[in-house]
Amino acid sequence: MALDPGQRGQMVSQINVTPLVDVMLVLLVIFMVTAPIIQQGVAVTLPKVKAEALPGKEEQFVVSITRGSEIYLNDAKLSAAELTDKLKAISQERPDRQVLSAPTIRCHTAR
Repeated sequence: MALDPGQRGQMVSQINVTPLVDVMLVLLVIFMVTAPIIQQGVAVTLPKVKAEALPGKEEQFVVSITRGSEIYLNDAKLSAAELTDKLKAISQERPDRQVLSAPTIRCHTAR
């Protein structure tokens, strides 16, 4: 028992591990039964579709101007004339493309 007959009134700190072993054995049996089912999988018949795939996300063009007045289109360094020519070509090729501009930009850097 948890109490010795010679030490009445004092608790003995022992853990009864029988319920723990019972729970672990039940969990072991559950995993042993379900593991083969998970590995086999379930056959699913998917419907046939005639529609085309949705178009992917279009490439975004980012124009950056550094403090030294260097102009970049994405990662390519360009002059102002080259940037103008590129943007005109893009707008002529894709007139439905949305253009966002921010004339006043403040640079915030962590110090």
